[in-house]
Amino acid sequence: MGKDRGEEWKEYDAAVKWMLITFFICLGLTIFFFIFALPLSYIVGNGVSKETFAYVGKFMSLISENPSHLFKMYTRWFHQIVRYSGPFSWALWVPILPFIILPVGLIVS
Repeated sequence: MGKDRGEEWKEYDAAVKWMLITFFICLGLTIFFFIFALPLSYIVGNGVSKETFAYVGKFMSLISENPSHLFKMYTRWFHQIVRYSGPFSWALWVPILPFIILPVGLIVS
């Protein structure tokens, strides 16, 4: 922000800077969790093992080759959530993180 704007703009400039920093942090976390929430959900549901990490590795290589596969998997997850009628499961709800981080982060900040 401009230094020649005067002292009266100091608080406003600090607030704008804070909002921009918060937005970019929330955006970065949203992108991070959009990519890694489904594999994390799989690990939470199936436990930590060599086979689980091998499956997650295959998934990550698949989405790096074909990013649209990630959107297909989220569509499949959403349909699964809509039709699910069993008991609560953390593994089933982990993929919701990217959808709530940005709005909640911006509201809280």
